[in-house]
Amino acid sequence: MADTATLIEPTAETPPASPPAAPPAPTNDTPPASTPSTAPNPPPEQPGQEDAWWKPFAGEDVKLQENMGRFTDPKALYEAYDATRQALRDSGRVVIPGKDADEKTLNTWNRTVGIPESPDGYKIDFEKPDGFNEFSEADKANLGAITKQLHEAGGILAHPDVVNFIHGAYANLETEAAASRIAFAQDFQQKTQSALKQEWGGDYERNVQHAGNTISRYAPKDELAKLQQQGIDNPLAMRFEDGTRLGDHPLFVKMFASIGADFGDDPVWTEAARHGGDPGTTLEQEYKDIMALRSGGDWKGYEAKQGRLDEIKAALAKQGRALPRV
Repeated sequence: MADTATLIEPTAETPPASPPAAPPAPTNDTPPASTPSTAPNPPPEQPGQEDAWWKPFAGEDVKLQENMGRFTDPKALYEAYDATRQALRDSGRVVIPGKDADEKTLNTWNRTVGIPESPDGYKIDFEKPDGFNEFSEADKANLGAITKQLHEAGGILAHPDVVNFIHGAYANLETEAAASRIAFAQDFQQKTQSALKQEWGGDYERNVQHAGNTISRYAPKDELAKLQQQGIDNPLAMRFEDGTRLGDHPLFVKMFASIGADFGDDPVWTEAARHGGDPGTTLEQEYKDIMALRSGGDWKGYEAKQGRLDEIKAALAKQGRALPRV
């Protein structure tokens, strides 16, 4: 039997699968990849928060929204703030005692800020103004009285800083007042001298000396001694509270100069009286000392004293006293 050949109809060849297409190249129109935002998202609004009281104040501040959202209304926020402020004030801080403070509060305050037990226990320390030396005895008495009142008042008024401030302010006022007194006294002195020189002319120096000698001769010795202890040898240099001197007042100078002229006051005699003792004895001894220069052969020294010798002779003669024997 003959083999029967089976004919297979040829089919079209299936083409191989093509590789996947490459992704298109990025162009300028392709938006860059976005990075995750670090800003916190606002908390989701709870029902009824659309018109919350705090929204106009918190704005977009998430933290502020959270904090303010804890309070139901502005009053609740203020009450919390006030409670915090009170707690901070009372935590470890010294309470300034009021008018009705108890003894414990006062003692705690005094001990903490350094208020002494008595007014004289304050350590006075303040910045001295230019031209300030020290307080006078009268100033010390005034400041002592003020300090005592502050200490008795207690509280903030008794604080050492307040006491020192009062002393500093007082020193400033006194320094300014002293400068004003000095300026006034200098101007007053110049005007007096000008007026007297115009009135007396060449007799100005002699009349002023007459005035000073008259006061020295008739003033109590103990008062003159007090002036000398203050460094005042001529009474006309004695100062009043306004800074002017006795010799700066024309009425006094003219009056004492007139008294000296009327009573024949001698400047040489009065000057000798200012040193204490009998002025005649003082001048007589000075006369002997000058004459001893001649007897000792010191002719040059003797001749130099001739002017003074004439003054002594005239002063003794005016008082009716004879020259001593040498």
